[in-house]
Amino acid sequence: MLTTSTLDDLLSYLTLKPTFDQILKSISTNFLIGYGVQWMGVFTLDSNNSGTLIASHGGTQELWDDKYSYASLLTMLPADSETIIMNSNTIVGLKNDFLIVPITDQKNLKGLLFVKLSIDVTDFEFLKLANTLLKLCAYYLGEEITRLGLGSKGFESKAEDSNLSARKLQILAGLVEGKTNHELAVDLGFSVSTIRHETMAIFKLLGASDRNEAARIAQQNHLI
Repeated sequence: MLTTSTLDDLLSYLTLKPTFDQILKSISTNFLIGYGVQWMGVFTLDSNNSGTLIASHGGTQELWDDKYSYASLLTMLPADSETIIMNSNTIVGLKNDFLIVPITDQKNLKGLLFVKLSIDVTDFEFLKLANTLLKLCAYYLGEEITRLGLGSKGFESKAEDSNLSARKLQILAGLVEGKTNHELAVDLGFSVSTIRHETMAIFKLLGASDRNEAARIAQQNHLI
């Protein structure tokens, strides 16, 4: 059962600075255990409000690419969802089986957190505490999205000033070799979601729009 102590536990957990994948897994298996979380996904938004999946828990990659793509999820929202989201309020899907939580950094909308459950999410007591818990998570995710430079277009950064970590350089080397996210995940021992998340951060740091441009910039600037 969700209680106020659950929120205290979550606050303590967030001080450990978990990754996106870790926090989704923990919400599903610890903080919302017993409520039938089927899947969760974090989408960042660009300047055109197009969504990019950067982390997920539950479901297959094929499922996320098809049934639960960003465009497909938008069709499940009530008609007034855009206004609700812009006001940073949690909304309930049309079938009352999932929640959509705006991810904000202070007052800026950075993305959306989708949570699919097997229960009717309109139960008042559940919704009240789940809303508080998920909003807390969403604020943390918003801070991390900003820190990592994800979720917006128009950022320009010179490669020599990009401060790429060792992990990002490993992934960048794989991009130069033309490897897929799945191949990189197997080679480096990370989840596909982590590889996708780091790849988006690399694009942001280099000012690249896709994998090919990131590889070209890396080679031109002798980063690899």
